[in-house]
Amino acid sequence: MIIMYKNILVPIDGSDGSRQALAIGTDLAKKDEAELTVVLVNEEMVMPSYRAGYPISGQHPGVLEKDLRQADASVERHQEFLSEAKSDVQTRHPKVTTQLLEGEPAHSICEYAERKDMDIIVIGSRGLSGLKKLVLGSVSQKVVSHANCPVLVAK
Repeated sequence: MIIMYKNILVPIDGSDGSRQALAIGTDLAKKDEAELTVVLVNEEMVMPSYRAGYPISGQHPGVLEKDLRQADASVERHQEFLSEAKSDVQTRHPKVTTQLLEGEPAHSICEYAERKDMDIIVIGSRGLSGLKKLVLGSVSQKVVSHANCPVLVAK
């Protein structure tokens, strides 16, 4: 049985694992002439300063403006990173798009893949170990557990 993909999703974060995933995803897309979508999840876009017990009122002048400037700078950094990844991929495969997502990474990746009817997610493994892995779980493990499409984890 030959499997051909039409829509491939590759989440990136700058780690070695995500670079490997991008290379594998690009090769798959090129082989199948598929659409490749590269996403980056910006957790910083969710502004933590306005939770219970931290009022937005004038009691803390400049806090909102500072947070908005930081969020804008974060978005710009992430957009530049996505643009660089797209330029790199386009030298090998022209059918590539990028998308900046926000929120908790695994949830955002799975939701996007389902909404956009992706055939496969190619994601890097960050190799978390020990207590940190036990307590937090890795993004790739959460994606494998919750995605509604096949997931290939690149090491």
